[in-house]
Amino acid sequence: MYKVKKTLNFLLAEDNIFNQMIIITKIKQIGHKIDLAKNGKEAVEMFNLKTYDIILMDLMMPIMDGFKATSIIRNSEKNKDKKTPIIAVTANALDNEKEKCLKIGMDNFMNKPFSIEELDKIFIKLGLNL
Repeated sequence: MYKVKKTLNFLLAEDNIFNQMIIITKIKQIGHKIDLAKNGKEAVEMFNLKTYDIILMDLMMPIMDGFKATSIIRNSEKNKDKKTPIIAVTANALDNEKEKCLKIGMDNFMNKPFSIEELDKIFIKLGLNL
């Protein structure tokens, strides 16, 4: 069984119920906490109310997409010492999508579905420990 070194607080921005269940289950199974935002607007509102260690951001959501939500979050962090890692989580595996994600301030990119091992590799790149 996977053993975490430190419990992290995740924010998941995802509109698809099936994807929500899978991602939430994976994150909780390895010992982390996770809150759910059903669109980008909710993600921004939740980010403004609570501190998160990492944000998993779907790109295509109703009301506000992940690109706009990330831009708003990054803009609000301009005067802060620490920025919250944001990982794009999407079914679109196109190279131009990845470039767009990185350009607007996301820290990395994962295709759905993803494994805990893939998430762990990204965390290592970001200097975080699962």
